[in-house]
Amino acid sequence: MKRFIIFLIFALCIFTGIFFLYKYVPNAETVSYSYDEPTLIIEDDVITDNDDSLLIEDNNIFLSYDTIKKFIDPNIFYDENEGTIVITTINKVIKAKINEDKASVNEREVQLKNSIIKFNNILYIPIELFPEDYKTDIRYIKERNTVIIDFKDRQYPIGEVYTVNGTVRTGPSIKSPLLLGKVEEGSKLLIFEEYDKWYKIRTEEGIVGFIEKRYVKKDLAQKKGEEVSDGAVSEKINITWDYIGDYGGNIDKILPVHGLDIICPTFFSITDKDGTIKDKGNQQYVSKYQSLGYKVWGLVSNSFDPDVTGEVLKNTSSREQLINKLLEIYINYGLDGINIDFENVYLRDKELLTQFVRELTPIFKEHNMVVSIDVTPISSSENWSKFYDRVELARIVDYIVIMTYDQYWAASPNAGSVAQYTWVEESIKNIINEVPNNKLILGIPYYTRLWKTDSDGKLSSVTLSMDAQDKFVADNNMIKRWDKESGQFYGEVDKEGENYKIWLEDENSIKLKTSLVNKYDLAGVASWRKGYEKEEIWETISNNIRLN
Repeated sequence: MKRFIIFLIFALCIFTGIFFLYKYVPNAETVSYSYDEPTLIIEDDVITDNDDSLLIEDNNIFLSYDTIKKFIDPNIFYDENEGTIVITTINKVIKAKINEDKASVNEREVQLKNSIIKFNNILYIPIELFPEDYKTDIRYIKERNTVIIDFKDRQYPIGEVYTVNGTVRTGPSIKSPLLLGKVEEGSKLLIFEEYDKWYKIRTEEGIVGFIEKRYVKKDLAQKKGEEVSDGAVSEKINITWDYIGDYGGNIDKILPVHGLDIICPTFFSITDKDGTIKDKGNQQYVSKYQSLGYKVWGLVSNSFDPDVTGEVLKNTSSREQLINKLLEIYINYGLDGINIDFENVYLRDKELLTQFVRELTPIFKEHNMVVSIDVTPISSSENWSKFYDRVELARIVDYIVIMTYDQYWAASPNAGSVAQYTWVEESIKNIINEVPNNKLILGIPYYTRLWKTDSDGKLSSVTLSMDAQDKFVADNNMIKRWDKESGQFYGEVDKEGENYKIWLEDENSIKLKTSLVNKYDLAGVASWRKGYEKEEIWETISNNIRLN
């Protein structure tokens, strides 16, 4: 029995010793970096998922297209048909072709030291093409065959090693293998993440790993980030669209409009697959409005033709040609901005439309023009809603105008309001999840629809201005009642075996809808269209959006 007890004690001691060794004795295994192949480190990520991410030739650095798209610029664009890379930023459009020693920056030619190349069927882009807007700090450590990329607009604490006992490991545990058995006292480290007793760090030599907190003084200094402005302004603006017929606008009828800031004439439309632009512009019209103190944003539409749109946007060269045509026209007229109204677009062309706007915006802004685009409320319709990448478009342009009208459209199977108040508000709530409110402009209607159901039960509608609707109500002794859901007066009348319904747009409905501009702190209001309103509407809007 005594021997058995002694045996148990002995076994327990051995077990305790093993447990102690397992738990408290650090792992002495050392893992060394291999410098046989180029290594890419982006901040605290050693890029190992793609061995072909980096190419170094004669000390010249190339990154693969896929690596740039994944880690640096998700919007870099490759036109495989034309062998063209397009890089877009807020201020620049950079284009370069494979194996060519030149590129264009905002349509101006520049020489390249290194061209885009294909190697082992992988597309590699020289870092000299990287724009300043990438805000990258790129460092090549030749002796380690390593390229380190940091982003200038991100903040990370800097620590200092204050003991000779500091070690760097592969993970946040003393059981993780060593990367550096000893870190020199006074060494500086970038600190990326904190764990219970550990920091995830990167040494000045580019080694990414983990070090115990007890060896490091944190926040000795800090890498400073840069503030980024979204470009939108806080003052509420009042815009109205002006439908221009073939005559190019009636100059004699141009008068001052109370509270108006911007007039948006429907001057231009793309009419065919060659990118032909129908030009209904009028220099006298532009000059007259500008002399009255208004900005003029010319609208360009895609003629609501999905086939034309897809064909014109499908290639980098055709988009470039269209943008240059538009720019020349807009400069010649001295316009202050462009309003892009592309509707009825195939869902498959969603990326191409976004890319078109990416490529257009820097070019127009270089000429001090404001860029805006019209979008519909979020819905399940592919051709009328889902093709808009609202998140990305909002990042690119100055303003997004949400066209909150045609809730019940001209050929709708049911009669209803053009823009119910509840529907308008719900549309705003949905879109501000994707578009910053200070870039969002609320589009409202100045028109209504008169719905007629004939004796056979067939439904039809006609569009009426505010004056025309009032005349119909008066001529037919229509009794109006307030409809809370629509935020409008509603009228209905039977006449000669036919039923008529109408939801009125007037000072009351406009006041309700424009109150949403302040409720959700939107950028302003836009109205479709000039000439359909009553004069007093302008004062209603001005007073309502400019409460301060």
